[in-house]
Amino acid sequence: MRYSPLTVLAVLGFALSLTGYSQELTRIDIPFGKELSHGYFTYKKNLHIEGGIEGDVFCLGGRTTVTGRIEGNIIMVSGTLEVAPEAKITGKIITIGSPFIGPKSISGWYDISMKDTYYPEHLTTLESLKRCIFRVMFVFLFGSLLICLKPKNIRTAGLEIRTDWIPTFFVGSFLAIAFILSLFGALFFFSEPIGPILFVVLSCVMTLTALFGLVAVYEAIAYNLKKHIMKKWGFVHAFLAAVLLCEFLFMLPILGPVIQLIAFIFAVGTTLTTRFGTNKGWFTQSKKVWSA
Repeated sequence: MRYSPLTVLAVLGFALSLTGYSQELTRIDIPFGKELSHGYFTYKKNLHIEGGIEGDVFCLGGRTTVTGRIEGNIIMVSGTLEVAPEAKITGKIITIGSPFIGPKSISGWYDISMKDTYYPEHLTTLESLKRCIFRVMFVFLFGSLLICLKPKNIRTAGLEIRTDWIPTFFVGSFLAIAFILSLFGALFFFSEPIGPILFVVLSCVMTLTALFGLVAVYEAIAYNLKKHIMKKWGFVHAFLAAVLLCEFLFMLPILGPVIQLIAFIFAVGTTLTTRFGTNKGWFTQSKKVWSA
């Protein structure tokens, strides 16, 4: 019996998720008197800046506390940014989906998402379970609605993943890198008039592309689950099982982000290769016909 790579990856990740281990965020300190002559990047780290940095600071997740000096911009995405009154920042302060703690009189602060949510450093098991249940309900309802409205498009995109998953992965990798680099470029030009417009356009395009493709990924996993494991169950049950399985995998502290990135790559890849499940040419009305 031959299993697809998506099924093997899903089953392996689900088995690892049953261990239930957790990982604390690493703390990075730049002490007083230490000067860095270059920019700084952190991913899901607790950064404390008491010294000086000559360059831009980009933080993805975690919590960043600034009491020293930054000769450049500071960008915080999906984390918490705290700036002390005695801190000196010569550039712009940009927060995306991140609460900002600092003096109200500070200048040069731009909040894109305008969210007032707080991302705690250590989520309890109950809080993680609540967020997981909410995500599962939203993804399942959205996916079910999209399958009901565009069943042929979703099946076509899911078939592309199951049959030509290697080209889909390479196309998705290229598109994901292009999206990420474009968003970073828009962030660094955010103080210019073209920056916010470019960021909003790229974010909308990436979100729509990823949402459609993610439903196709769930459909492909549900198809394999129904074919090999849940033979006596309906497709709706298999689709719900695929959503539950993926959401559990996404919660893993180490493999979770990797699996989520792989799912995102397949999502944008199948959306691009199938043109949102239509299989139409780029500038013509011709379609690619699947043979039985």
